[in-house]
Amino acid sequence: MTLWDVRRDFPHLSKFTYLNTSSAGLVPRPVIDAAHRFETDLSDRGTTRFDEAAELAVYEAARQGAGRLINAAQSSIALASSMTEALCQFAWWLWPAAPANVVSVDVDFPSNT
Repeated sequence: MTLWDVRRDFPHLSKFTYLNTSSAGLVPRPVIDAAHRFETDLSDRGTTRFDEAAELAVYEAARQGAGRLINAAQSSIALASSMTEALCQFAWWLWPAAPANVVSVDVDFPSNT
């Protein structure tokens, strides 16, 4: 697969260059199609076929896909609802003991700080 093959999954890139992924990034067409199928099934059937086991299967499939994408073990992939949540979880996990200091810059994206 070439870069040009991947770009076909983002039809509007033939019209412009998009660099604002800190706000809302472009979503590849196959992901949009899969999300629509998932949402249609869920809206048609409610939770009659989407119990906790089904929900966990969706998350595990996402972890497997992410692992394949970055060539990592599924067990090393964590899911979060947003990058902001992930960074906050990481910050709490990293919590430095006194007398350590945390230093940040004022030009960073607010949720990343």
